[in-house]
Amino acid sequence: MLDVNLAAWLCWILPIIGGVLALLFASFDRRIRAGVAVLFSFLAWLMACLLLPELPSAKLIDSSAFWVRLSNNASLSIGMLIDPLSIILANVVAALGFIIMLY
Repeated sequence: MLDVNLAAWLCWILPIIGGVLALLFASFDRRIRAGVAVLFSFLAWLMACLLLPELPSAKLIDSSAFWVRLSNNASLSIGMLIDPLSIILANVVAALGFIIMLY
């Protein structure tokens, strides 16, 4: 089973990767571009669905990663808070995004 933190990060990273790949494949064929966009939307929805087993536990997961180092030895990090509301909203947004891309 996929780790909850990894599934949550992939839930919003996969559509970005799919958008970039769709732009790269746009010069080859329209069907390939559309297939890549639908595939990555489906994968994002799948990652959101993998978060659903965490819903009944109602625990709070705070995940962060290094993003950029500033000049004065300070750093910025990017983070994600996983709670029941964010799991529900991630599923709604990912499912609607997949349905729109499929249409």
